Amino acid sequence: MNPKDYIVYEKNIEARNAEYSSFPEDMLPEIKDYLVNNGITQLYSHQAEMFKSAIKGNNIVITTSTASGKTLSFLLPVLQEILKDPSTRAIFVYPTKALASDQYRAIKPVIDYFGNNRIYAGVYDGDTPVNERSVLRKKANIILTNPEMLNGAFLPNHSSYGFDYIFKNLKYVIFDELHIYRGAFGSHISNIMRRLNRICKYYNSSPQILCSSATIANPIELAENIFSKNFVLINKDGSPASNKNYYIIQPPLEKDTNFQIPTKNLVEPLILDLAIHNSNFIAFCESRQEVEIIVKETREQLKSERIFGENKSDLISGYRGGYLPQERKEIENKMIKGQIVGLVSTNALELGIDIGKVATTILNGFPSTRASFWQQSGRAGRKGNNADTYLILKQKPIDQYIASYPEWLFNTESENAVVDKNNLFIQLAHCRSAAAELPLDLDDLALFPNLSEILPVLINHNEIKQINGKFVCLVQVFLLEIIV
Repeated sequence: MNPKDYIVYEKNIEARNAEYSSFPEDMLPEIKDYLVNNGITQLYSHQAEMFKSAIKGNNIVITTSTASGKTLSFLLPVLQEILKDPSTRAIFVYPTKALASDQYRAIKPVIDYFGNNRIYAGVYDGDTPVNERSVLRKKANIILTNPEMLNGAFLPNHSSYGFDYIFKNLKYVIFDELHIYRGAFGSHISNIMRRLNRICKYYNSSPQILCSSATIANPIELAENIFSKNFVLINKDGSPASNKNYYIIQPPLEKDTNFQIPTKNLVEPLILDLAIHNSNFIAFCESRQEVEIIVKETREQLKSERIFGENKSDLISGYRGGYLPQERKEIENKMIKGQIVGLVSTNALELGIDIGKVATTILNGFPSTRASFWQQSGRAGRKGNNADTYLILKQKPIDQYIASYPEWLFNTESENAVVDKNNLFIQLAHCRSAAAELPLDLDDLALFPNLSEILPVLINHNEIKQINGKFVCLVQVFLLEIIV
């Protein structure tokens, strides 16, 4: 069965030339030297714009396309501050461990150029060994982490283990893939940021926020809801873009039924063809089960269809949550080095990860939002090569709507990202955490609008106690009583 026989719509987006800008005058000469030594004689226009705006102290959200150099956009102003003041600390927050590791690989050449004695960076997450965490807390100017570590390690221990020095000297907080922080997840993140702002105020710091996002309808509104600060938007993309082709495939019906054939019956032939021709690809699936089934069946077919006696079954691999950290890193490195040509993945690889010279993406079903569609398809063509995306529609209402109105996918504005930061139950949980970090008082009403309703609940449940006008977590009261 040839999947291309069932293409119902094709779309071509032509290549786009870059728009360049000279290095900003305020940029340190040694940063300019680094860029020139690495073959960068000009910045993309949005990179220069972001540097100039960040140096003025603005909080910024940038929404340029995938592979547009957003990492360098927010790295340059951070480098500027660190080189001027070595005590500067910056926290880079990524929604997944894989993305944090990938971004560390991207910035490591910068660290190597200037040397660890001037700029030190590292990944601080659940996979980081204890001894490395201690070194990062003491030495790292740039700490790459995730929201869970902010919530469970940084904030609760702000006065211990060297975290106090980090918060005292925190100049920048960078959030990548901001569009992910929506719904209940985003509501939790907005309250984590309230707690972080509260801790920073305690240490007399006020970090500047730089964040990037996929194209969404309300980037400024989302950023201001999450961080409770005013933001500047940068959305004019100065980067080049390769020629991109999009193919929408409608699977045929099973004989004498009203049901489609399984989409994997069309995904697998596409993967086989790409693997046989050594063409790099990522195939996205909606579940871990789909990933394992497709990997197993395509490997078996590659074994049985040896090309000139060569077994190509090892050229593809699965990638999903649940793999050990060592396994994930090994798969990523193999893809980067060309030891494997393709990955079958959940949305774990959707978020900005740059793995190999991917020329084709296959989407096994529409990934629920246009933002996710553009993120997944954007994994291809990142190195300037032409890119193909195959969207194989499932028998779901949204997929079948796309089959009837495919231009909806390309011509309609991306969705709004919505958070409810004042959700009472979410705010209650974070007020409880905030009380454990620092005693609450009525000044905190400016951060937590529902605090007057929450405090009686926590008092009635014997979780906090009022002492001299402050509301103290009972764990802290217990410790105070022991000391006395």
